[in-house]
Amino acid sequence: MMYHFGTVHAGSKDVKYGASMQIVGALDATYNISDDEIEFKGRGNSTWKMDKRGYQIKLSEKQNLLGIGNGKSKKWVLLANQADRTLLRNKIAYDLGVETGLTNIPNSTFIDLYVNGEYIGNYLLCDKVETGSARIDLKNEKGVLVEIDNEYGKYEDFYFTTQRSKTTYALKESYAGDNDLGNAAQKEALKSFEIAINNFEAALNDKNTTWEQIEKMIDVEGFAKLYLVMELAEDPDGFYSSTYLYKDGDNDVIHAGPVWDFDVALGYHKLDYRGGNTDVDYILDYKTTTWYTSLFQYNQFAVLVNKLYNDEIKVKFHNIIAKIDTQKSAMQKSIQMNFVRWNYLLGNTFETPETTPNGSTYEDEVNYLKSWINKRVAYMDQRYSEVSVQYKAHIQDYGWDNFKKDGEIAGTVGQSRRIEALKIMLPTGDINKHITYQTHVEDIGWQDWVKDGEMAGTEGQCKRTEAIRITLQGMPNYSVKYRVHIQDIGWQEWKYNGEVAGTEGQCLRIEAIEIKVMRTDYLGNSTKSQTAKINYSSHIQDIGWSGWGQDGEIIGTQERCCRLEGIKISLNSQVISNTNISYQVHIQDIGWQEWKSNGAMAGTEGQCKRLEAIRIKLDNPKYTVKYRTYIQNQGWRTLGFRWSNVRDRRTMLKDRSNSN
Repeated sequence: MMYHFGTVHAGSKDVKYGASMQIVGALDATYNISDDEIEFKGRGNSTWKMDKRGYQIKLSEKQNLLGIGNGKSKKWVLLANQADRTLLRNKIAYDLGVETGLTNIPNSTFIDLYVNGEYIGNYLLCDKVETGSARIDLKNEKGVLVEIDNEYGKYEDFYFTTQRSKTTYALKESYAGDNDLGNAAQKEALKSFEIAINNFEAALNDKNTTWEQIEKMIDVEGFAKLYLVMELAEDPDGFYSSTYLYKDGDNDVIHAGPVWDFDVALGYHKLDYRGGNTDVDYILDYKTTTWYTSLFQYNQFAVLVNKLYNDEIKVKFHNIIAKIDTQKSAMQKSIQMNFVRWNYLLGNTFETPETTPNGSTYEDEVNYLKSWINKRVAYMDQRYSEVSVQYKAHIQDYGWDNFKKDGEIAGTVGQSRRIEALKIMLPTGDINKHITYQTHVEDIGWQDWVKDGEMAGTEGQCKRTEAIRITLQGMPNYSVKYRVHIQDIGWQEWKYNGEVAGTEGQCLRIEAIEIKVMRTDYLGNSTKSQTAKINYSSHIQDIGWSGWGQDGEIIGTQERCCRLEGIKISLNSQVISNTNISYQVHIQDIGWQEWKSNGAMAGTEGQCKRLEAIRIKLDNPKYTVKYRTYIQNQGWRTLGFRWSNVRDRRTMLKDRSNSN
């Protein structure tokens, strides 16, 4: 019996309907399928409460619909994407899953859906997350596909809650169920998985667990790839619901994936904990699961994530914007028809105050998505750059804290707790690159140098760390920068490449530390920052004009014998108003040049003359400019409020109301 489309909405999503259905490829209308005997029913939980709803369809015989699958199947899923006005978020995530090599990722394509001759809208046709030879091909009687589902999992026939994290897992499908072995066999299979996941979580929380033991429990590379995709997307549902895992019997490891359900990810929400902040470690900072926090305690996992990102995944992330433009252009007519059929979706807020403002047009929605992705990828590039430093502190009365990274604070501020030991590492995976460090410890003095995650300091002896030196080995193009928070003093100025941070002979504890690794030949950004207080660019021997540095970044080179020949400095008038900056340089064979201001070039270009000194001043008494220089054969000169000889330079602007 055929039903009018509206009949489905009046009934249960679990009622199966028969329909004459036409599926037309939205990207290429020559691909289409018509079937008079398609069985379809509703799908989804929160999405089923919306007007434009998702469906599962079952064909009369197995097919590879529109040629997108890994093989022929009867069941397929049609995602409505009502919440996502771009229609693109799920597609972006599924394609990333395929491209990064995650296993059993849903293949997908956009289609126009007609039911009983009625146009329903633009849908995403994709594989159903299920077991089977063309999907997740389980071979063992204890093979299972499970879903993390803390929202609805306890309404399923078979589920369990983990002992440690209290996460609910629901059985979605199993080899036993597919082969009619009965409920007892399915329960036994799920129990096997329950034991495995509880053992995994227990191992992660046991400081005596070795990396070799972890490798025997999970598909490490799959977990790393899932992390990177989920981290990029900042999926608020991730590891709370709609997160799938599978395991093919007792002798198999736990596998991550397939990825699923990203329609409210990728910047859909504006609150940080829902994925609104592009400049955070979302999973580590905001998700309740501690898997990845614990996995990153192992240098092997950190090295793997960095290597995967730089060798394989970074380029995929950078291609997203171009793919969005291609998809949008190819299905332009389908998009137009969809928002005629659902004409109230654009420009209206029917979610919650947590969601980002709705664009009045489709272009507005897509442009916001592209802007968010660009910012997120830029953060991921910085976070998982070729060289990223990680470090953790052993804190008085607390013990070892989690690893921090790239300038984050390790230790405490304002709690009067000493740092007793430190571990620092570079997850580069290159055996020729090392970070070495040495600590000065109460009643002991300077300890021996250690490297690459080894402990410096003491544990269990209640002794304060008073000073530290840090250097890099085998990395001539990089510099390590660090500063410490000292008892009764506060934050000390930044130190570089083996300089002493802290105190000797004063009995003062280090309470916190920040560490960064940077390229010593940093040549700036292509455009001025719109949020920085000060921007500056240098003309460098044999290189030419650098890009723009901002607020304390190094512009120029170190240890490369390249002189600075010219400089431009400007203030951001939107941040610092009613203020002019002036600067004067001393030039080889010329002497002091006249004062320049507000972005004008000081120095020379094309004359091969070095800058030898610089003065910088402001005409607003509220502010002071602070700068220092890197000088040939001498290194960094002390940072101060004065002019200094110039070889390489660093500039920052400080508000006098906040610092002396």
